[in-house]
Amino acid sequence: MAPRKYGEAIVHTMEHSPEYYQQMEDNLDVLEFTQRVYGRGSDNMLSLVKNFWYQYCQFTKKNPVATLNGISINVLYAFFDWLLRERKGSLGAASSLQIYWNALCLVRKQETGSHQIDPLIKSQMYRVRQRLAVAHSLRKEKKKKPVLHAEDEFELLKTLYTLTEDDVPSRTVPQSAFGSVGGYLGQKDANEFGIPDVPNEPCLLLCPHITMLALLFADQAFAAPSLTSPEQLFRLRIAPGQKQLLVPLKEEIAERPLFRRYKNTVQRIQISEEQALPDTALQPQMTNLGSITGMELPTGPYTFRRGNGQALDNSIYASRYMPDTQAAYRGLKLQTALMRAASWMSRTIDPRRPRKLTLAQQAEVDRHPEKRSIASMKGTLLYDHYRQTYQAYRNLRRRHEKALLTEVKERYKKEQPVIDIQQ
Repeated sequence: MAPRKYGEAIVHTMEHSPEYYQQMEDNLDVLEFTQRVYGRGSDNMLSLVKNFWYQYCQFTKKNPVATLNGISINVLYAFFDWLLRERKGSLGAASSLQIYWNALCLVRKQETGSHQIDPLIKSQMYRVRQRLAVAHSLRKEKKKKPVLHAEDEFELLKTLYTLTEDDVPSRTVPQSAFGSVGGYLGQKDANEFGIPDVPNEPCLLLCPHITMLALLFADQAFAAPSLTSPEQLFRLRIAPGQKQLLVPLKEEIAERPLFRRYKNTVQRIQISEEQALPDTALQPQMTNLGSITGMELPTGPYTFRRGNGQALDNSIYASRYMPDTQAAYRGLKLQTALMRAASWMSRTIDPRRPRKLTLAQQAEVDRHPEKRSIASMKGTLLYDHYRQTYQAYRNLRRRHEKALLTEVKERYKKEQPVIDIQQ
């Protein structure tokens, strides 16, 4: 048999014809297929900025793509000034301007295929952001990054399990909130969880494995038909000569999310079989739980992440979040326990701290001039034709309520300690 020449194809094994691949080469949208795939949060941010850019260009009668392609500092200054006025109340930090600017650069790359921005414009944008921050009174101090320790988590769980149904809409356990991780460095390896030794577990309330096992039993997720209860699980023994006993899950539910969406039906709460519970549903509940507990700073997924990071590597945590600079400067022994206690979120617990506006304060929000001007449009042809007016009315009310509640909390923080000392 003569040797096959280089490049000689075995025709009968080819799934498609040469014309098929030639057409693929000719019709490939290089701009679309070579764009980086971002995570959901980044995609949402890019979509938001792109939407604002198109709104601005429609408002100023510009071509969005052509204007992006030939971007100038004049247009950028005007766009960000317009954006700050449109996002008044929700875009309040100077550092956010950098995030929006980075997002606009990526939107420009997606829309035009142009990767480079004139270095002069980059330099000018630095000064533009500074001027805009001053002109719009943006907050310059860094946002606090609270750290949630195990002691703080215990306080949250104690609150969670002693609340009535009216206090918290859903009893989602915070420490079991597994979510998607960033994909910048590629797909992450799957985790294998060891089954805990319950008699030796010092605090079942803080053990995430217990909650995970409870959910797996509720879903009847184990491949072994006889494994239907915790008692059966903990009666299992490793065979002689073996070092482990794997407990596999059913293949048909291997991809089913552990935490899933739910909806209220006439008879009961129904759990979805396929839809994962998003972090957007968990975040408000965690924030609300921290507020009910009486903590000063908001709780959320990242507070747990920082707490776990501190437990894994205290040196990184100490240098970034709570450094004992005086001891280091004076050559003294670091007071690790004291600094840890000083960073507890539960240290700030005060059940008296305002959580909601009073009726009088809500009436103050209703009397706000900006809100009353929108409310006056109700019942008019403009209001009936453009339903977004009502949404703008609700958004404005929420924004003023949030601003007033923040002001009330800050006033409480300053005045209450003086009242306590005087009593």
